[in-house]
Amino acid sequence: MGHAMPVVEWSGQPLLAPFSWREGHDVLVSTDLFDSEICEERLDKTFAVMALCSQHSFRLVSAFPQRFRDYVCKITADRDAWLMWRLEASFVLGSLGRSHEAKGHGPVWPLKNIALADFRSAVS
Repeated sequence: MGHAMPVVEWSGQPLLAPFSWREGHDVLVSTDLFDSEICEERLDKTFAVMALCSQHSFRLVSAFPQRFRDYVCKITADRDAWLMWRLEASFVLGSLGRSHEAKGHGPVWPLKNIALADFRSAVS
């Protein structure tokens, strides 16, 4: 029987925090990333961190699930949107001194380690 992953809450800030967690974590993202106040650049940066930290499982909670679906579909289907996201991922790697890893295709979308939790059950 495997060990359960430790649960941690992360607001998306500091952005690079998940890289400091050595073992895999079950991460509850406490900020609603799909609120209209959140710009696409921040989404790209946050999703880059989550994609590059594939040892963790990220659970997102949002009152705007359609914006989540639209964002994932856009990155998955639109090459220009994917390239913008990929550029943010390369910036994240650069800030970690790991620019040499920014080669190749990168993670396949939709990302397997990210799930949208049911907002109603998460807030009740």
